Amino acid sequence: MKNLSIRFLVLFSLSFFLSSKVIAEIEPLVSTIKVSSSSFDFGNVLEGEKVTAHFQIENTGNAPLNIINFIPSCGCLVAKLDSQIIPAGAILPISAEFDTRGFSGFQSQQIAFNTDNLEQKQVLFTIQGNVEPELLVEPDKIFISQIAPQELLNSPELKFKVSVNTKSKATITDLIDLSQLVEIKDLKISSKQATFVAKYLLPTKSGLFRDRLSIILKDGSQKSYNVPIFIKVEDQLEITPPALSFGLIQPGGKITKKLKIKFQKELQLKILSLTSENPAISAELDPKLSNDNTLVVNVTIDPDQVQENILTDLILTTNQADLSELRVNVFATIPPILED
Repeated sequence: MKNLSIRFLVLFSLSFFLSSKVIAEIEPLVSTIKVSSSSFDFGNVLEGEKVTAHFQIENTGNAPLNIINFIPSCGCLVAKLDSQIIPAGAILPISAEFDTRGFSGFQSQQIAFNTDNLEQKQVLFTIQGNVEPELLVEPDKIFISQIAPQELLNSPELKFKVSVNTKSKATITDLIDLSQLVEIKDLKISSKQATFVAKYLLPTKSGLFRDRLSIILKDGSQKSYNVPIFIKVEDQLEITPPALSFGLIQPGGKITKKLKIKFQKELQLKILSLTSENPAISAELDPKLSNDNTLVVNVTIDPDQVQENILTDLILTTNQADLSELRVNVFATIPPILED
């Protein structure tokens, strides 16, 4: 009986050993990602410097880990790695270089590494810190979302101050005015500082103006810095609607539609006459709805005088030399004649 028990114990142990060996042999091969640090803070640097951060991806699994691709958040960030395959148990060192040219203030840039690991398909590394501007410009831009020409001319002059960061070797050599609406006055330049006054000019036309002032540097991270100018000069007057359509004309009573002319108060616009080349169209000023910067015109069509489709102009003559005649298209259509 004792020998039987010993045999059973031996057989049980042997069976357990063989089962464990089989389980070990069929253990799945998988990669496992381990990252010691996912962010790097470079502190304070001067604009134009290149900052290098070091990261690493460790594969603690039992199968190779493949880096499919990597995507930086901008072209200012470049990653370097020796291989895109990380063997089991190996560590892949990664260096990432951030070019700070054109950046200032707190910056946070990222690189995403896409892998073939089903549990962690992406590894994200962050480089962050503060970039001190090489050049300080006060104010740093001219932005006017909308203004009338005369108001722009009456706007106060802007005083600018330009200073080179004491940590920079750059010097100021010149200022170039590339704008249509700004004139530079009282320009004073030294190697590390410049002051000037920007005076607004009267525009020759309305519209959106995107211009710039360029500050030229020597031995700087960039050859020049721009002061952006964004000014939207509104039209001297606005006609609503820009074209007047009466649609399909049916026999019956007269039809009246309103035309609104909004203008700058400085124009003191007055309408001297309202005429049309088509006798079916007439117009008159509506004094009840008009005011010191808006004129309302009642435009009327008489269907009984419409013999064919209308495509004509309503002609408005004014007291302004450069806007002596305004024309508004007028449309109307008669129903088609059905033949038996």
